[in-house]
Amino acid sequence: MKRILIITFNCPPRGGSGAVRVAGLVRRLEEIGWRPAILTPELSINPDVECRVVESDYVGTVGTVLKEKAPDFLSTMYADDSSQSNTSSENSTTSAKNPVKEYVKEIFRLPYEALSYPDGYKYWIPDGIEKGSDFLKEEDIDLILSTSPPVSAHIVGDRLAQEFTIPWIADYRDLWTQSHYYTHNPIRKHFESQLEQETLANAEAVTTTTDPFAQQLHQMHGIPSYSIKNGFSLDDSLKHDLNCNQFSVTHTGSLYGEKRDPTWLFQSFSDLSKEYDNFLDDLVFNHYGPVSKNLEAIASQHGLTENVRQHGVVSRKAVQKAQQASQILVSMQWDHPREEEVCPGKIFEYLSVGRPILSFGGPRGVSSRILAETGAGKHAINQSSVYQYIKSSYLEYRELGNVKHDINESAVNRYSHERMRQEFASAFNDTIRT
Repeated sequence: MKRILIITFNCPPRGGSGAVRVAGLVRRLEEIGWRPAILTPELSINPDVECRVVESDYVGTVGTVLKEKAPDFLSTMYADDSSQSNTSSENSTTSAKNPVKEYVKEIFRLPYEALSYPDGYKYWIPDGIEKGSDFLKEEDIDLILSTSPPVSAHIVGDRLAQEFTIPWIADYRDLWTQSHYYTHNPIRKHFESQLEQETLANAEAVTTTTDPFAQQLHQMHGIPSYSIKNGFSLDDSLKHDLNCNQFSVTHTGSLYGEKRDPTWLFQSFSDLSKEYDNFLDDLVFNHYGPVSKNLEAIASQHGLTENVRQHGVVSRKAVQKAQQASQILVSMQWDHPREEEVCPGKIFEYLSVGRPILSFGGPRGVSSRILAETGAGKHAINQSSVYQYIKSSYLEYRELGNVKHDINESAVNRYSHERMRQEFASAFNDTIRT
């Protein structure tokens, strides 16, 4: 039995698609020849994974520490770096900005970016290395896998791999400095690009979530690069009743400030309310994720304040229940040409639920091909297409009481965690053989 140490911030019960990827990887990994252990920052409650977990000390994000220690007037300038990737914080962008406050925030942004280099989770790096070193002195490990974001996991993985001469794979759920979501200033990007190159120089291989990402990482680092898409667990497929009393449309996850824009959808709702007298009585739009002031403002602009409900961050089981009760599930993407490279983790959550999926924003790409292959939904490239999809779905709901869904179950099952786990094991075996 070969053994692997997985270094991640996203150890369940921490949430997010990163935790789903890790949980899906370690579950029954021993059945295909690899016994996992996880190194992660301290958890607030017991870990929820099927393997040993080593926890390091964790004082919080850079943003959290600054808010505790800085004077009040300064601490409000620092966003809590709760986003793990290089994106704007969900609550840092609103529809009505105060120009003076925004100017002051921009002044303080530069020292904050320096303090949060290479990411806002950096305070766990020293103790992560120490706890990982103690573990590796006692255990025989054949391979190390670190998974990002946050990229601090790769720093820990690199140091431990060098210290103990163990092969190391870096798993990128999102790109690092090559990401089109990267928001830091050019000076930081220069140094951070160097850090990425220097860190990955010691990696044997990289794994990532889409083919375009894999190609870019291979070009940048010149090492084997494996595309291993996210997935869902066939075991976790909970079954809840569809709510036939409402025309319910549900979105889960972050909107990344104003990048993922509901305007096309809300405009479609508004247009249909003028065509069908009872449309707004039937409609409810649910958002599960960080509360967005921008979403609230756009809903108000379209006369949908009473129909749009923000539930905040809830448990994964609560999200699954809400998804399965919905008539339509929505995936919003950024209207950016490089969105064709991206496949949001929520697509796989939605596949497991078995309800119709409407995706929109940005060009067709990885996620739209999955929707077409599985028959799980549609990617709309303009507002007119969103309107037509919602209209036809609503008419079907009025006639039948629900929106019908013809899905290719065998195609959907190809995106299970079982497939993902096998692909990871293949990459692991390739790496230790070379």
